[in-house]
Amino acid sequence: MHVINPRRKRASGPIDVIPPDSDRPDESQINLTVTEDGGVHIEIGKPKAEKIKPTGDFDENLAKYIGQSGLATLAMHLIDGIEADERSRKDWLDTVNKAPKYLGIVLQEPDSAADDGTISNQVATCLLEANIKLWSNARAELLPVGGPVKVKRDDLPVPVSAQMPAVDAPPGIGDNGGPPMDPAEPPGTPPGKLSRDQLANALEQDLNWYLTKGDLEYYPDFSKMLMSRALVGMAFRKVYRCPLRRRPVSVWVKAQNLIVSNDCSHLSGAGRITEVIRMRQAVMKRLQRQGAYLDIQLAMPTGEVTDTERAVEEVEGVQASKDLPQDQDHMLWECSCEPDSSIDAGLDILDVDETGHRPGYPMPYRVTLDKESKAVLEIRRDWKPGDSDHRRKRKYVKYGFIPGMGFYDLGLIHAAGNPTMAATMLERSAVDSALFNNFPGGLILQGPGTGTKSTNFRMAPGEWQPVNAGGATNIRDVLMPMPYKPPSAESMALKDSLAQKVSEIAGIIDLPVGEGRIGNTPVATIMSYIESVSQVPSAIHKDDHIAQSEEYELLRDLLADEPGILTRGNKSPKHKWELAEELLAPDLVAAADPNTPSAIHRLMKLNQMIQLCENPVFAGIPNLRKIFEDAIQLLCNGLATEYMMPAQAAAPPPPDPRVVAAQIKAQSQAQSDQAKQTQAELD
Repeated sequence: MHVINPRRKRASGPIDVIPPDSDRPDESQINLTVTEDGGVHIEIGKPKAEKIKPTGDFDENLAKYIGQSGLATLAMHLIDGIEADERSRKDWLDTVNKAPKYLGIVLQEPDSAADDGTISNQVATCLLEANIKLWSNARAELLPVGGPVKVKRDDLPVPVSAQMPAVDAPPGIGDNGGPPMDPAEPPGTPPGKLSRDQLANALEQDLNWYLTKGDLEYYPDFSKMLMSRALVGMAFRKVYRCPLRRRPVSVWVKAQNLIVSNDCSHLSGAGRITEVIRMRQAVMKRLQRQGAYLDIQLAMPTGEVTDTERAVEEVEGVQASKDLPQDQDHMLWECSCEPDSSIDAGLDILDVDETGHRPGYPMPYRVTLDKESKAVLEIRRDWKPGDSDHRRKRKYVKYGFIPGMGFYDLGLIHAAGNPTMAATMLERSAVDSALFNNFPGGLILQGPGTGTKSTNFRMAPGEWQPVNAGGATNIRDVLMPMPYKPPSAESMALKDSLAQKVSEIAGIIDLPVGEGRIGNTPVATIMSYIESVSQVPSAIHKDDHIAQSEEYELLRDLLADEPGILTRGNKSPKHKWELAEELLAPDLVAAADPNTPSAIHRLMKLNQMIQLCENPVFAGIPNLRKIFEDAIQLLCNGLATEYMMPAQAAAPPPPDPRVVAAQIKAQSQAQSDQAKQTQAELD
């Protein structure tokens, strides 16, 4: 026997029924449909998908269609989850917050007695030195002067084998006398339309202009991110369309400000991704007036300071909190989540996609809350329009350092924090020992007849201070200096060893470029040495290039919605971008060279390639024009065509040694035959 589910009763249409002993309404269902003639159509199985009329635009704020009760329930549900995610990373965050104090960037006066019993506040700079070197290496690799984006064609076929050209083949296409053959390129390009290679080059040049000149904040922001990333272990780039700047941007999000549960290994597997955002009151009001957020009354910000901000405040000396009430910032939580509509009946609208269908599973949304008011400001769909699978849009890109056991990666403070703390204690102990050894203190006998009323003696050089010995004939019987010792050689050697260990953990590249160290060392030997000492930076940069490619693909997707933004303000664009299809061409992809950790390594690879081409054994095989293009791109970061002669005017290729040998042999044989014929005529 089945009964009608009273929670979803309808006058007509599909009616869900459940057995009395079932707690879930979808376990067994019968669809009852009343026909026009008064009959009943019975269908056993799952109910038909309910279709509801779509509400407004795809990107509209759905929070305005939900009642206050539903919004309050959703807010409390999300806050509980966010706080649980925050607790799951507490140990990692506590370690990260200790990192600034061990950089030694604050000038501190000696104390009478510090917390650890020392007077000196000296901090070992080995962690700061390692962080600066890693930052400079990463910046040179990821932020070249001409721009970080490299675009290549992904549709060029890879040749199965290299064939030796015929001996008597005329120079032309496919050999050293002309451009390389491109079977993927159409035989002719219509006038006014760029070829695929030209389009790839134009996309690379204009994207680099956009990130270097169009967005002046990108390079400084990325550079700061690299400095923090090496220290704490990870950082994020947020690629989105800024409602204030009205264009796509990529900004740095501190790892401390992105709350993700530690039970996932990648952002794609996180149930919640919450970004902590500080927003000025004026910006909040502007976004509310523009319709980005609900125009509701919010609680006055209290200026709450996080543990991370307090740790930075102690080190940098910059006050994190603000004194004036009007200067306090709102604290927002922007959460990418999958709300469960079953927690409140007023959230049923979140079960419906943009087409009006109920897919039957929670869908991704972007929900923004004001932390102090506990009020929901926006709810927006967080999947691409037309995506029937409702997959969450990618917006954050992770730049990791040393992979950890969970989602949160490790930085220098985790890997080298303990040696840095030990080196700091040894440095403070050495400074205190030297100080007391130069200005010793001690004990003075005090009793009847001594007459000494002061125990504080401070004499200038060449000055003598009389002391009443009370009848004693030896002053050592009255005064006893404390046995202070200067810093020992063992402790200083241990300190240097700890500092060296920090550098080794950081994987610092120390090339032997000093005078007399390289000499005539072969290039292959130097490259082998660089390869061995650069394994750690090379591994980090490989992951960086993967993240960088993902970041620029996300940026290109956003630019495709408004292609004209790519060249707005550019006085000499390489292409007039008007069609999204050109920007989103699947055969044009962001590329990088993750196999080389530095420009020095690339130069040595190029030099080795040129030496290989000069070997007569490989004559006729190398494509010298392509090698020249790569060399110009590396040395000048520009177009090789500006430095190259046209293909038809290029210098002829060097002759094939086999052909030259055959010609010399033929000439020698002809001369021999001619000599024999002349001798025969004379005889």
